[in-house]
Amino acid sequence: MTINLNDALGRSNNNFDLVRLVAALLVIFGHSFYLFPTNGYPEPVKYVLGTDYSGSLAVAIFFFLSGIFITGSYCSSKTLFRFGLMRVFRIWPALIICMLVSVLVVGPLFTTLPLTGYFKSEQSWRYLVKNIGLMKLELMLPSVFKTNLYNTVLNGSLWTLPTEIKCYVFVLIAGLSRLIKFKWILLVMLLLAFRFRYNVCLVQFFGSWEGVQQFLFFVAGMAAYLFRQHILINTKAALFIILVCIAAWFFSQRVFYKLFYLTFLYSILAFGISGPAKRIKLPGDYSYGIYIYGFLVQQIVAHLMPSLTSYLSLLITIPFTVALGLLSWHLVEQPALKAVKRYLVTH
Repeated sequence: MTINLNDALGRSNNNFDLVRLVAALLVIFGHSFYLFPTNGYPEPVKYVLGTDYSGSLAVAIFFFLSGIFITGSYCSSKTLFRFGLMRVFRIWPALIICMLVSVLVVGPLFTTLPLTGYFKSEQSWRYLVKNIGLMKLELMLPSVFKTNLYNTVLNGSLWTLPTEIKCYVFVLIAGLSRLIKFKWILLVMLLLAFRFRYNVCLVQFFGSWEGVQQFLFFVAGMAAYLFRQHILINTKAALFIILVCIAAWFFSQRVFYKLFYLTFLYSILAFGISGPAKRIKLPGDYSYGIYIYGFLVQQIVAHLMPSLTSYLSLLITIPFTVALGLLSWHLVEQPALKAVKRYLVTH
C-alpha cells in the first residue's frame, strides 16, 4: 500500500507513538554501553556505522518526528498562545517531577555527604532550578554516584531538551516571518545548514555538534511536513532501499553513507504506517517519561550492581524505566495535557 505523508498523519493511519516508544528503549540500550561494563562487546550500531550509535539514532527519530508534528501543531493552532501553552504543558510538568525526584529522593539516598551538607549545597538547588529552566544544565548532584563508571553526569538524557526548545523557537520564528509558507526556501536552508553543519556559530548556539545534528533532523521533519502531499510512503519500497543500503555497506562505504540517513528517515515513516505497527494499540504516549527517567534508573542500577554487564543490565533497567514512564504519563503528563486542553476550550 502506498500512502502520502499527509494521509499517513491521520490518527488511524499510523502508530508513531510506538515508533517513539521503540526510540526511547533504544536510548536505554545505547546508554547501557557507557554506564555498564561491556566485557569487550562493542555497541553494535556504532560498530557498523563507526559514527552514530543506537542512542543517537534514537534521538534523531525523536527530533525528526518532532519536526513533523510540531510544525503541524503550529500550522493548525489558532493562536500563538495556544501553540506555546501546549508545548509548555507537554515538556515541563513531567520534567519538574523528574527533577524533584532526582533532588529530593535520588540525591539524598545516594550522596556520600551528610544530609545536612547535601541540602545546604548550592549545587543541589542549582541542579533543580537550572535543569527545570533548561538554559544551562547542571550535570551532577553533590557527591552522588561517585563510584559509578560514568560519574560526571546524573541524567545524560536531559541534554537534548534545550535543543528541543530551540527547535520550537525556530518553528515560531519560521511561522512569524512567513518562512513556513515558502517550503522551498526552508528546504534550501536545510541543505545549507547541512553543508555548514560544522560552522562554529551553529555549534556554539546548540552547545555541541550533536545538538546541530539533532536540529538538522528536526528541520528535516519540518520539511517533510511541508512537503507532506508529495512524500509517498510504501513499506515494500522501504524494505528495498534498506536492502540497497545494506549492499552498499559491503561494496562501497562512500555510497552507504550517502544513502544511510535518507534510508533511515524514510524507514521511520514506513514503520510508523506499517500494518504490524498499527495493530499494536498503546494506551498512552510513554516515550517521554521513559526517556527522561531511563538514564537516571541506569545510574542507580549501575551504582547498586557495578559488575552488571551492559546487556544484562537491560533486564533490570528497562522494566523499572517503563514502569516510571507509565506512571509519568498517567499521573502527570496526561492529566496536564487534559487540563490545558480544557482551559483552551473555555478561554
